[in-house]
Amino acid sequence: MSKYGKERLVEMMHKVGGMPINEIDWEGEFSDVSKECMNVEALKDYFNKIIDNQKLPSDKRTKSTLLIHNKSIPFDEKGEIDVDAFIQNITKIPTQIYSQNAKMGKSGDDKSITFNVGIPALRGIVYDIEHKEFYVVNTCPGAGACAAVYYARRGRFVLLPNIFGKQTRILNLLLNDPDLFRKLLKHEIEPLIWKNKGKKVFFRWNDAGDFFSKKYFEIATRITKELLENGYDFESYAHTKMGEIYNLNDPNITLNFSVDAAEKEGKGLIYLQQKHPKLSHQNYLKICL
Repeated sequence: MSKYGKERLVEMMHKVGGMPINEIDWEGEFSDVSKECMNVEALKDYFNKIIDNQKLPSDKRTKSTLLIHNKSIPFDEKGEIDVDAFIQNITKIPTQIYSQNAKMGKSGDDKSITFNVGIPALRGIVYDIEHKEFYVVNTCPGAGACAAVYYARRGRFVLLPNIFGKQTRILNLLLNDPDLFRKLLKHEIEPLIWKNKGKKVFFRWNDAGDFFSKKYFEIATRITKELLENGYDFESYAHTKMGEIYNLNDPNITLNFSVDAAEKEGKGLIYLQQKHPKLSHQNYLKICL
């Protein structure tokens, strides 16, 4: 979709009642999101620790930290940390939501092609404009032992500030305006299908992060359902560590349960237990790979 097309869609949505990015519905659509409030002073202190290469505080359960690329920390003309500029940066509409990483690009052939979307791994930062507060969001609440060695918190995901910026803007858009997120992403995917006519288009959700909220999963399944109803040769899939999400067993998206999920997530795999009633908990996890 062209830049003009995206701007036009945003404008039209706001005219017909779509909410601009200015609030997060913590009490309703995203009441199930695990989060912690972070005030401005705490954020500045966090920034300074990053700048000085100090040890960052981590979640006691997963030992994971909020990763912010040091080149994404803006400064004003006096050399002071510019929080307002940081807010403007992370709440901008993403130039492009979908991605195609190098591995997926090579995995395609004459018959298929794969695209993906990602959010910050394990922890992401969002800004609630209405309440003027930052929140650290747990984007992978089902993570178990994998949290310590999560690949998406290493290599290019951490070393490149543009990836941090893109994933963080996607997360902010998703939480602040989920309807706009859904419509923009669908309008990005459709041209990909047209351009690859004759190929099956696979779309992977969360090459980083997970379905941290039922609302997010509903968006993924709705986009997929609408594209399939339009007759497109399209398939959505995802790897998840969320037992509750996996149990929904939605026919529009293929879910694979990850073996390194937290134990509590694996114990609740009702759908798998129905399919394989004689398997032990450990074997439930093995067949989900």
